[in-house]
Amino acid sequence: MRLEGKILKVRVFQQPGMTGSLVFVDFRVQNPSDVPFVVDSLKLVLEPATGEALEASTISKADTATIFQYLKLLGPKYNDVLSTRDRVSPHQTTDRMAGARFEVPEAVVDGRKSLKLVISEVDRSEEHTS
Repeated sequence: MRLEGKILKVRVFQQPGMTGSLVFVDFRVQNPSDVPFVVDSLKLVLEPATGEALEASTISKADTATIFQYLKLLGPKYNDVLSTRDRVSPHQTTDRMAGARFEVPEAVVDGRKSLKLVISEVDRSEEHTS
């Protein structure tokens, strides 16, 4: 069981005086199988220009809505958040978003080698979307 996809847009915000950065990704996924893909978990993994990969703390659907309501600098919220127990139907293609907080400055996120979205299905398989 897997999803195919790619990250379409990355938005980063660091509040002045804070060390961590909020990262929101808009992505497109397709379920090529004949059975539904049920999300167990998702996470964002940042590979900085130097150093080891970093895993972020995921931001909930409710917190994402609040952040986009008050941080107008992020721009509009284009897609719904993909969260636990969401389903991607067989052969469906959908655009979604995810958010996370990395404990690094915005410059580290902007200078990254890669950013991966890891989506686990209830059977514990994983799909990486870059």
